[in-house]
Amino acid sequence: MGKQYPWMKLRVHDIEKAPEPDLMGTQHLIIASNAIHATKSLTESVKNVRRALRPDGYLLMMEMTRTPYWVDLIFGL
Repeated sequence: MGKQYPWMKLRVHDIEKAPEPDLMGTQHLIIASNAIHATKSLTESVKNVRRALRPDGYLLMMEMTRTPYWVDLIFGL
């Protein structure tokens, strides 16, 4: 993706840990898909996400609130 969008910098970060100093307050957008619920501490994980975001940054968080019927089919195989 970096070759296609050279102006974007993509990185993976463990939200259970504090952001690296060079990430603090720098992120325009953080995408977390079915990730935050699986951490040891929801409070600490959300704090870590907030520390990495710029003041005008956005968190796109997707979490399932209900289990779709097909999840049993996919994960039960």
